[in-house]
Amino acid sequence: MKRCVADAGYKTPAIAKLLLDDGVDPVFPYKRPMTKDGFFKKYEYVYDEYNDCYICPNNQVLYYSTTNRDGYREYKSCGKVCESCPYLEQCTASKNHVKLVTRHVWEGANENEGRAYLCCHEFGKTSNDKNRMGITACISG
Repeated sequence: MKRCVADAGYKTPAIAKLLLDDGVDPVFPYKRPMTKDGFFKKYEYVYDEYNDCYICPNNQVLYYSTTNRDGYREYKSCGKVCESCPYLEQCTASKNHVKLVTRHVWEGANENEGRAYLCCHEFGKTSNDKNRMGITACISG
């Protein structure tokens, strides 16, 4: 099997990594960011792979803090710097003004499947037949 099409409920870093390790390209549908209205989305924080940190929309660094039991690396901002930030209300509601962004240790596996998803996403959006044709073309092509 070259590719595996799965429902959004299966779009986890662990499943994506397992498929990629087995030489199978995962194809997952787009999943909307689950962020409160009025707050920055995770993709608005840029991950710097070389320095292993995130850069916020105000160009401040969120440094690696710890890895939790679920395998998520936690990156935190400096509350002293953030308390005077013009974007504070769009960033965090925490009392200590610290922004927390998490990244699964295998999140890169989910990013690798993006090319397969984009391949399917470009096909029709109005009828189920067009969507099925897009997925078929993506799998066979």
